[in-house]
Parts: sequence; C-alpha cells; structure tokens
Amino acid sequence: MAEYKRKKSRILIVGAGEAGEMIAREILAHPEERYILVGFLDDDPKKQGRYIFGIKVLGSINDLPDVVSDERIDEVLVAIPTASGETIRKIANLCNRAGVEFRILPGYFSIIYGDAHMTQFKEIDVEDLLRREPIDLDIESISSYIKGKRIMITGAGGTIGSELCRQLASFKPSLLILLGHGENSIYNIELEMKLRSDSSKVETVIGDIQDSMRMDDVIKRTKPNIVFHTAAHKHVELMEKNPLEAVKNNVMGTMNPRLQG
Repeated sequence: MAEYKRKKSRILIVGAGEAGEMIAREILAHPEERYILVGFLDDDPKKQGRYIFGIKVLGSINDLPDVVSDERIDEVLVAIPTASGETIRKIANLCNRAGVEFRILPGYFSIIYGDAHMTQFKEIDVEDLLRREPIDLDIESISSYIKGKRIMITGAGGTIGSELCRQLASFKPSLLILLGHGENSIYNIELEMKLRSDSSKVETVIGDIQDSMRMDDVIKRTKPNIVFHTAAHKHVELMEKNPLEAVKNNVMGTMNPRLQG
C-alpha cells in the first residue's frame, strides 16, 4: 500500500529582513516538513530581485496579489516584527483580496535574540491591526531586571499574558510561573514555551486571583521575585454589561494582598 503523502504548502514570506531570513533558514533546513518556500516580498528596492538562500525577493508588498496568483501561493507568512498597524492592515487587505491564508510573527524581542521560528506564527488579531509605532527599549536594563529571576505572570494564557511569556523567555529568567484560570490556554502556552530553543524552566499553576487562600499558597510555594499581573477582563463592551464581574476580577483580584508584594 502506497504511503500517504501530505500536500506541501507553497509559502510566501513578507519581509526579507533578519526575521524573514531566520524563517527561511528553518523551512529550508527541514525539507521533510509540509512547506515549500517560493519567495519573499519586501518594500526595500535594494532587496528586490536579490536571492536569499537561493530564494528570490519577487517584488514589493503591493505585488502580493499578483505573486500569489502567479506562484500558486497557499499561505503568506508576515515576518516584519516591527511593522506598524497601518502596514499590517495593508498586508491583511491584500491577502484577503488575493484569497490567501496568512499568519504573522508577533513581537520583536525574539528577533533580537535570534530565535524566530515557525511555531511563533499566529493568526492576525485586533492587537496586530492596531499596532503602534515601535518604541526603542533599553534591552540591557530589561535583561538585568529579568535574568535569573523567578517570574510569575498572572493571566498567562490570555492575549497579553501569553505574549509577555514569549518576550520574557528571551531574557533568561530562572523560572517562569504561568498562572491562569483557564486550563486549555495555560496548557497551550506551556507547550509553546517548552518548544522554544531558549526555554526557561516553566511551572504552570491553575488558579483564580480572586481566591486569596489559593494565591497565598501559590506565592509561598513558588516564591516569585517579580509578578507581572495581566489577569483581567479586557473587552470593554462586554464588561459594561457585566460590571460586577469586571469589578470582582479587575479591581478586587488586583487588590489581593499577595499580588501587592
């Protein structure tokens, strides 16, 4: 009986910078996987027409619909971690017009530390479309603050908390304590952290910040040096319809003495 072979996805990378090169290198290093890298797009005229690892930069971002059609692209990977919201919206609109699936590489701490990889790509969400212009950060100071510390992140499975987990891992904490109320979301971010090449030791905790006794036990047992508190209901319209739950979680939960240090 013939062995079943999965159809390979023809991939177009938007962004021929350092992040795009890292992703290309990973795809080309694993030909057994389900991806075929077809080309790049980049708005830098100096890069257009050039080859990266033997793969051509086929044009600018505006060329996306034509390239998707001509090259039979199955998926677009957006590898521009510092792109503005305006640029992301433009790319999303072009992908929608071309009828092609697309994913985005979030954040840019990982690029600084040289570990961008395929598992980091995600669906584009509202936060990506509303991106503000990138801010220059004092990476050295951040690193000295985080490195070797025991870091707890509440709401670690949420949109903000999970991204914070990804970013902080690059700064080599001795332990990342991922605390959240949702079992599935905490499981998913734990699995992602364990797949990272720079993964710190990870401990997961299922708990509710409104539960003082539970939080007291968790803090005593895990002994975090720093707590990043992101466990909050964030959808304003929904919370306006449920004000009691908003106050209980966002106000009373935050006032938990154990989270106040």
